[in-house]
Amino acid sequence: MKICNKCKQEKKSSEFSKDNSKKDGLCYCCKKCASEYGKKWYFENKEYHNKINQEWYQNNKEYHNKKSYEWHKSNKKYHNKINQEWYQNNKEHVKKRIQSKAKYNTFALQISYADKVRNIDGYLQTKCTYCGKWYFPTVSSVQSRIKALNGQNGNAEMRLYCSIECKQACPIYRKIKYQEGYPKLNENNQVREVQPELRQMVFERDNYTCLKCKRQDIVLHCHHIEGILWNPLESADIDQCMTVCKNCHREIHQQEDCGYSDLQCKKAA
Repeated sequence: MKICNKCKQEKKSSEFSKDNSKKDGLCYCCKKCASEYGKKWYFENKEYHNKINQEWYQNNKEYHNKKSYEWHKSNKKYHNKINQEWYQNNKEHVKKRIQSKAKYNTFALQISYADKVRNIDGYLQTKCTYCGKWYFPTVSSVQSRIKALNGQNGNAEMRLYCSIECKQACPIYRKIKYQEGYPKLNENNQVREVQPELRQMVFERDNYTCLKCKRQDIVLHCHHIEGILWNPLESADIDQCMTVCKNCHREIHQQEDCGYSDLQCKKAA
């Protein structure tokens, strides 16, 4: 039995940590008091503690990674068991976190070389791949994008979209890199798809509004006023384009002499 110097209570020897520097070989305070003191010190000196840890890690990266790899390799089953138990007990927390807005300081440096980002009240904003509108991506979508940029998702690029509608309307969504000869080109080596930068500039100029039906909450297309194949030199001219919704775009090309086949340049006979 021994009296704790902190709580002044007499406790069993098993409730004290070992300390070979002491005569009795036991720490001066019990495990419970030592734990409470350690937690209190950590919260009062959190910045200092993190600074020391970061400095040590920077100076011992190889040693830390080696030891971490060895531990995970020799304790794989235990590690997986702990992770699964924690996930089962914290499903709602995980779900809420991955669906929350991504923090700027956490993710900005990891994607800023590939995507435009900006800081809004500590949260990350980026531009939608299809429409170019600024929006707040979720933690889950940003993590998937980072994995893709690091080559951990095969051919998938996991680009960022502000809505499911933009994702489905985007011509590069779920497309792998084109092999030789694809996509199929016309006789002028052109495709009908609008340049992404042009489309986003037109959307922004027209305030993301269909100029025919005046709706905003709908999938938008960039429409060339003159056929892109009739006038290829002005195909990237923003003044030759207008923002229309998917339905209005279809109606435009259903008009007489305005179908896609009517707008194609035909070789002289």
